[in-house]
Amino acid sequence: TRDLMYLALHDTDENRNPQYKDTVQVVVYVGNGYSEGTASSGVSAQGLVLDTQTLVLTESGETTGVFWSDTVTLADTEVPAAENGRMSWGRQDTMLVTYTDVTGSSEVATDTTLALEIATTVTLQIYENDGVTDDVDTYLTRDIMHVWIMDTDENRNPQIRDTISVTVYVGNGTLEGEAAGLVIDTETITLTESTETSRIFRSDTVNLTDTKAPVIGDGVVSWGRQDTMQVVYTDVTGASESGSDTALAIEIPSTASLQLFEDLALIDDVDTYLTNDPMYIMIHDTDENRNPQRKDTIFVTAYIGNGSSVGGGTALVLDTFIIVLTEMADTTGMFRSDTITLTNNVVHTDVTGVSESTSDTALAIAEPVQSSVDIFEEITFTDSIDTLLTRDVMFIQVTDTDENRNPQITDTVGVTIYVGNGYAEGAYAQGLVLDTVTWVLTEVGSAASRFRSESIPLTDTLVPSASDGFVSWGRQDTLHVTYTDATMAS
Repeated sequence: TRDLMYLALHDTDENRNPQYKDTVQVVVYVGNGYSEGTASSGVSAQGLVLDTQTLVLTESGETTGVFWSDTVTLADTEVPAAENGRMSWGRQDTMLVTYTDVTGSSEVATDTTLALEIATTVTLQIYENDGVTDDVDTYLTRDIMHVWIMDTDENRNPQIRDTISVTVYVGNGTLEGEAAGLVIDTETITLTESTETSRIFRSDTVNLTDTKAPVIGDGVVSWGRQDTMQVVYTDVTGASESGSDTALAIEIPSTASLQLFEDLALIDDVDTYLTNDPMYIMIHDTDENRNPQRKDTIFVTAYIGNGSSVGGGTALVLDTFIIVLTEMADTTGMFRSDTITLTNNVVHTDVTGVSESTSDTALAIAEPVQSSVDIFEEITFTDSIDTLLTRDVMFIQVTDTDENRNPQITDTVGVTIYVGNGYAEGAYAQGLVLDTVTWVLTEVGSAASRFRSESIPLTDTLVPSASDGFVSWGRQDTLHVTYTDATMAS
């Protein structure tokens, strides 16, 4: 397609003047090799005459009858223009040289030739800017890409801007749900020649994103952090040379945010919970959307700090557990937990990104629940009674969930036992309080919310004396047990 041509013509009857060198003329036509182009770029039909040149041939001597041309330049680097002294054509175009002897017996002679490509090594490079000056080997997960190729033998038609195509493959970068290297997206991108004869092909802007699930052929390259992209070009119409370039996806550093909620819809953000409340955690961390083809997971660490000096000291970490959060959709970058138990501090550390950390806290408050007091006659606490012998033992049980103040220890509550005179006798009026005893009840387990006494002796053989450890009473006297929740709703 870029060459030199010489023409030779033998016609003895055109040796018209033996005293000097005669001249003749030939006409050279270039016909399009095959139909190419679009309506917008200018369609070139197969066989369409692209270029025409009239060449003068001069006799090699005064009497030889042999006519030679000067050097004729053939090129594919110039848009065809008639009668400019150069022949412009592209691969597979055909050239026809015609000669008509108008002064003799009007004989006609022709010759043809076919344009072959010049095999060249392709050059492929990917860039980050439209000016194709910033060649890169890494992109952010949300970025733009430009593909640049130089391939001289793909300048097939010097009369139009040719096009070629490349294939973009995205390989999974990490072994998470899918095998490392698994192709998760494939896109075909068309590159257009910058001018009719430049041999340089450029793509439009190609969008790279991690916010869309990969779909083959949707025009968007979807990938995640540490994924690898390969741009492959194969010249199938020329000498079948190939070229490629690769790039690695790197994260966009972003600040994570963490919030605690009380409802499944993640609307009611809170900083306090009832002790028996559901909790939900949501984290927004875009650089943890590592794989746009699946829902990623992250984890948080929840710490429970003691709220008082009881049971180990204020702020002592009582419990630690790890909670897994799942991305709400394949590409949201928003992670939420299932319904979980409660904590007073949640910490998230992004160890796979730029190691940012975030946290949220909540205070546990008691849930007001009606307490109950029961008197039993047996240590098994199964026989609830309302009468006792004057000499007997009794057991008291208080049920109060909001007094389970420290789940790491067995809490205690107190009750007051009053004995009222059964009927008027002597100086003692009916209903007069004869005896008062304060008794401590201990929780049956560290988180049971049921408090029980040891055996409490009842007797009619001791004179009543407050806080002596005995409940002294007589026949028809009445015993009254009072419990007051002093730490909550009383």
